[in-house]
Amino acid sequence: MSIIINAPQFTCGVLRAKWSKPVVAAELLTSYELVLDQALKSGKCRFWLLDLSQRNWSEPTLLNWLSQQFAARASQALGGPVFVAYLTASHHWVHVGGSGLTAMRQRAAKVNFYSCFFKNGALALDWLRDQRQLEPTAVRWLNTLN
Repeated sequence: MSIIINAPQFTCGVLRAKWSKPVVAAELLTSYELVLDQALKSGKCRFWLLDLSQRNWSEPTLLNWLSQQFAARASQALGGPVFVAYLTASHHWVHVGGSGLTAMRQRAAKVNFYSCFFKNGALALDWLRDQRQLEPTAVRWLNTLN
């Protein structure tokens, strides 16, 4: 498997996963299931840092699966909103503002699965820490963006 998942550390409470190489769609689906499984085993961790920097960009079918099936299941299984900071490579940024990704994020937010994209790991961790501290307010604010 080309994903490495680190259980949350007590100091930051963030589940971290990193793809080590480009992968096909079927492997991505399995990878997300492994991340959810680790989150459940780690006390229902709802704050994730997913490093896409070595991975290829997701196909539209994966974005649809993520927002229409996985997101609701993840937030229900973990008992609350899920916050995902995606760490990306520079070549991914051409996709970040695209309409397909925006639509996916809006659909996922309706089922309490919130994501944000970053080029810098420290900023991604800061965003996750902010979401933890401001969770009720953050959820209300993020929902106004939809």
